[in-house]
Amino acid sequence: QWRLDAAGLTPAEGESRGYLARLRGLQAPESPKTFKSGASLRKTSDGRDVHVVTWRVERWSSLPAGFRQGARYRPPGPAPWSLDLYKGGIKKERPGFVSLYVHYAAPSPDSTAKVAALELSLLHQDGGAHLTRRHEGKRVFGAKADLVKKISTSAGTAALAHVVLTQVEALGFVKDDAVVLRAEVEMAPTVRVL
Repeated sequence: QWRLDAAGLTPAEGESRGYLARLRGLQAPESPKTFKSGASLRKTSDGRDVHVVTWRVERWSSLPAGFRQGARYRPPGPAPWSLDLYKGGIKKERPGFVSLYVHYAAPSPDSTAKVAALELSLLHQDGGAHLTRRHEGKRVFGAKADLVKKISTSAGTAALAHVVLTQVEALGFVKDDAVVLRAEVEMAPTVRVL
C-alpha cells in the first residue's frame, strides 16, 4: 500500500486511493529539514528492532538513468542493510519509474534475517509530504536466494510510488541536486522455545 504523509497529518493506513489524493487539506509546510546518510536502530513498542537506513543521494542529475542502471548505498558500520536505486526502473512493464530496493548484506554464508515489514520512502526536504510505501508480511533474507525456502537477498518497490523520473523533480523532491531515500526494516519477533 502507498501513502503520502502530509506534514502534520496522521497517515491513513489501508487507503487504496492514488497517492496524489492523499494530501488531505492545505497546511503551511514545515521548515526545511537536513537529512544525512547513515544507519540507525530503534525499537518498536513491543521491543523489536527496526533498522533505519537513510541515503542522501548527492549529484542526483549525474546518476545513470537508463533501464536497469543502478547505484547502491551501504552505510558505514555493522548494519547489514543497504539500498539499491534504479532511476530508470528495473521492470520491463514499468520503464522510467524510479525503483528502490533494500538489500541484505549477510555477514556469513548461513546468515538469515526474518523481517516483519519494510517501509521505503522518498523524503521531501522542504517540509512537504513524503512518499512512502509499506510492505507488510514476513520475509526471509539470506546470503543466497532460495525459491524453495522463500529466501531473497533483496526486496522493494516495483516502482517507487509509481513516480516517473521526471516527476521526482516536478514534485519538489530534488533539492541542491540531491534526493533523500529511506528504508525502515522491522524485524520479525524472535520465537523462544520453552
